[in-house]
Amino acid sequence: MKKKADDREIAYLAAEHQANLVLLAAAWSEEMRDALKGSDNELLGALPELLDDMGNADYTAAAQRRYLELQRRILLLRAKSFSAALEYMTKQSEALAANEVKWAKAISKRIAAPSGGFTPVGTGRIAAVVKYANVEDGMTLEESIAAAAQEDARRISAICRDGLRRDKTIDEISREIRGTKAANYEDGVLNVSRAEAEQLARTGCCGIADEAKMQFYLANADVIKGVRHVATLSGNTCLVCGSYDGMVWRIPEEVHLIPKLGIHPNCRCVHLPVTDLDDINSSTRPAEAANFWKEAEAQYNREHPGKRFSDLARSTRLRYYYNAQKDYEKRTGRPAFDQVPQNMSFEDWLKTKDDRFLRQYFGPTRYALYKDGKLPLRKFINPETSRAFTIEDLKKRDKAAFRRAGLTGED
Repeated sequence: MKKKADDREIAYLAAEHQANLVLLAAAWSEEMRDALKGSDNELLGALPELLDDMGNADYTAAAQRRYLELQRRILLLRAKSFSAALEYMTKQSEALAANEVKWAKAISKRIAAPSGGFTPVGTGRIAAVVKYANVEDGMTLEESIAAAAQEDARRISAICRDGLRRDKTIDEISREIRGTKAANYEDGVLNVSRAEAEQLARTGCCGIADEAKMQFYLANADVIKGVRHVATLSGNTCLVCGSYDGMVWRIPEEVHLIPKLGIHPNCRCVHLPVTDLDDINSSTRPAEAANFWKEAEAQYNREHPGKRFSDLARSTRLRYYYNAQKDYEKRTGRPAFDQVPQNMSFEDWLKTKDDRFLRQYFGPTRYALYKDGKLPLRKFINPETSRAFTIEDLKKRDKAAFRRAGLTGED
């Protein structure tokens, strides 16, 4: 593989790019949230008429037909907002996909630029990525938003039907839909729809970005021999992302094995090109010196007993996270991030951490299994779903390992 003086920068460029993608996804999610807010008042204003037409919500066939009609009318009321969300996401995705192809080309050139240049990815292929890429549970962007609209209408109409059955007033039903002022309107069913729309925006952003880069790698499979999964070496990296870190898949032969990104909302993983499967880039990349998310949570809990760190806005949690890094540097005189070999896997990195870090990361039961060497990191992941096993799943699957670790069935 052709080496360059700035090879060591590749990991930093990738990490910075993924961080920027997370910021972009957050901006998309705000747009999606605002798009739905636009029809909230329209829906609530139409609610008296909708409920009046509904009549008695009994268990007759006629009542069921009225309920389905109510759901259809709610869907029509919300359709404009969901249509606007789709239009916004599609337009943004087209620009994002084109940018990601350029980024994939730039990062590939830093690793090994072929004498004849790279094969471009045409606009038609980019448009196809936006239209057909898997962004959520096997669905395209358009399918995901259509499914979200259907679920939104079902939730709202279910509140209406239940309220009528229980003889609730229109005001009471409206509060369940809108939420209460005391809770900043975050306890109503509309907030559930907005939260799901935000997640769809975040997932869609990462999914489109990853698929666009993958199309460039596939178009240049004569130069790019494989794709390497790179996770963030951080205590906040999930078990699934960590278990994939460092894995390399040949392309195009093993492209079907490559996990779709993002693996979860706010996923920071990236797929980097490999031009020589026998010579994985050995530059360095940053790794957290401590579990700063756990340190941030502990600090918050000390300051606000009885409250939950997870309930804070992400911007507030990030502030605590960065403060934890500053406190660590002041306390130890060391930088918050170490430099480790680029080809060090997440699991190898965990082996360098002390027991306190490992306990924070795994939790007590998984820690006991991992520390005693009874289960490697990959064994914590269900290969069929690429999701972390629950403790109960692990107990059923690895009873012998639990016995060797000295854990009882109640642990």
